Amino acid sequence: MQPTAIIDGLAVYKAGKGVPVFLMPYPHAYTDSPMIEGSLANILVDSGRSVITFDAPGSYYSTRKPKVNLQEMLECTRETLQYFNISSPIHFMGHSMGSLCSIAWIVENLSTVKSLVLIGAISDYKEVMKYSIHKHFKWWQKEYWQVILQGLLTWANLASMATYKKLRNTITYASFYHKELAPLLEVEKGDSKKIQPLRMKWSWHARKIHYRGKLNKITCPVLICVGRHDPQTPVEMNKEIHEKLNNSRLVIFEESGHSPFKEEREKFIKVIENFYKGIDR
Repeated sequence: MQPTAIIDGLAVYKAGKGVPVFLMPYPHAYTDSPMIEGSLANILVDSGRSVITFDAPGSYYSTRKPKVNLQEMLECTRETLQYFNISSPIHFMGHSMGSLCSIAWIVENLSTVKSLVLIGAISDYKEVMKYSIHKHFKWWQKEYWQVILQGLLTWANLASMATYKKLRNTITYASFYHKELAPLLEVEKGDSKKIQPLRMKWSWHARKIHYRGKLNKITCPVLICVGRHDPQTPVEMNKEIHEKLNNSRLVIFEESGHSPFKEEREKFIKVIENFYKGIDR
């Protein structure tokens, strides 16, 4: 899908009709296509809502020089909302690292958010170190060492495209309960001589982000969705976030990993539609 507009190199999008939802893109652009073309955007549009989002600088249709930090994501969010003349509170939704950026936006801009949907939630880098993918494997499994070694190269921005793809495949495969749904990348000839995507610098920057102690500032209704078999943001991690919020509901998807909107699509649709009905009535 082509951008609705490009503002000083920032590609912004609006798709669908109805009550708008701001869909926070992944800050690391750890996908193969813009957020507007992904499963979450399609679900929202099919449910009769409109979706507003952007391409993080340096990814897809955005040609703006990337800074790859949280402040950049917040500035791009503000620019996107202003372009579409969104002045009243709007629904927000974020998945994985997109949930971290959504939480950061809300804490800093409380009056702009009507509700928040978090999927595989993260609020603090300390949670990543305590719970995330490296804790999923046992030390004697080869995947454990792949995640540790390849992850360190990625984190230090020293990884090749081949290393990036191998790490992503290991994490992606582990992150699906229904393994046949896991989208894996092919390592191609020449990838070892290419550098990893620029926005993977986010892995280094994310260590500075800490919002766990500020979650009690969020007063809008929050829906937290997590897969029972999620190795990246496990149930325990989402429970801790749920307990620190003032007005939240936690839903566990029993046959899902990190992406319940893909593995239990119909249930996910029902859950978010019921959530929004209670707010928009």
